[in-house]
Amino acid sequence: MSQKTEKKVPIKTPLFPERLRLSEEELSKRRSEDEAFTLRCREIFWRVYPDLVKEH
Repeated sequence: MSQKTEKKVPIKTPLFPERLRLSEEELSKRRSEDEAFTLRCREIFWRVYPDLVKEH
């Protein structure tokens, strides 16, 4: 069996400091893309929902 090593990470410290941080603009862009995707999926769901309820 392998041993587990516990490494204490101080609060508010990045877990992966070597990874690049995204800019605020990039985060905002990704959030808006996610929201647009969610709206499209929800629209498709509500279009298909009545048929699915009838069949299943």
